[in-house]
Amino acid sequence: MDTKTAKATFETATLVGALKAAKTCMSKDPTRVNLNRLCIEKAEGETVKVIATDGHTLCLVTAPILENELQNAGTRYELTSADIDMILARAKSKPATLDIELREETSEFPEYEKVIPKYTSNESLKGPIGFNAKYLARLEDVSNAIGNKCTGATTLKFGLNDHDAMVAEITGANSSAIIVIMPMRI
Repeated sequence: MDTKTAKATFETATLVGALKAAKTCMSKDPTRVNLNRLCIEKAEGETVKVIATDGHTLCLVTAPILENELQNAGTRYELTSADIDMILARAKSKPATLDIELREETSEFPEYEKVIPKYTSNESLKGPIGFNAKYLARLEDVSNAIGNKCTGATTLKFGLNDHDAMVAEITGANSSAIIVIMPMRI
């Protein structure tokens, strides 16, 4: 199989933050091939979406891109954990920008758009719900990774669709993130 690749250039701090933030929600289960990688999707304009999920939480970071050979909006690329570790190792020398090569997606990443709740009224709660504390702790990890440092710019909204998921919208220095945490029934 001939996998297509494309080059992209990012400001180093922005790329490192986006990768670290999304990686907090990436599955570590080797049997879940479609979840143990990051999905990078070309967005409108000069931005990309960096997305990861483990089935319990989802992180979507929107980050600016400086130069790219990426295809049209919606084209998906992927990075494995090993790819991310190599990029982060290169970033330790603190270059201003990083050029990376992305492979077009080879595994079926979930349709993440269907997980991000649409906001409605509080009337749609299906009963008492709770959230796993280790998943809630990811909010701070993501916030710190994109440069927010929990300064108060974090807003929490409850998405009240069929999932009753918690949605956190975080704005960082150059990027923004949406984190979706699926509830536990009590």
